[in-house]
Amino acid sequence: MYFINWTLTAELTYHKEIEFILKKWSYDEVEKFIKLVEDKIQVLSSGTMTGTSSSIKGVRVLVISKQTSLAYTVLENQSRIELLSFWNNQSNPEDYKEYLEI
Repeated sequence: MYFINWTLTAELTYHKEIEFILKKWSYDEVEKFIKLVEDKIQVLSSGTMTGTSSSIKGVRVLVISKQTSLAYTVLENQSRIELLSFWNNQSNPEDYKEYLEI
C-alpha cells in the first residue's frame, strides 16, 4: 500500500480543473470527474503504477479523462506517491513543466 501525498500544485490544479468543468459543463460532470480521480488514486495507492513515463525523469502521467491527465512520481523507498499536477490535455504541452513540483 502506498501513501498518497498531494502537493500544493496538485491541489490547486485539481480545483482549477473542477472550476473549468463546472463552467463548461455541469455539476454532474464535476461529480463524475471527482469519482474518476478517486478511482485512479485508489488504484495507484494499491501499488499498481499506471500511466506512461514522461520526458521528465521519474515522472509518470496518468490519463484521468479525455480532457485531464495527472502527473505523479513514486518514492519507492518511502512507499509514497506524490501527486504533482493535474493538466488539461487541451492546454499547451510546453507550459506543462512549470506546473510540476519535483
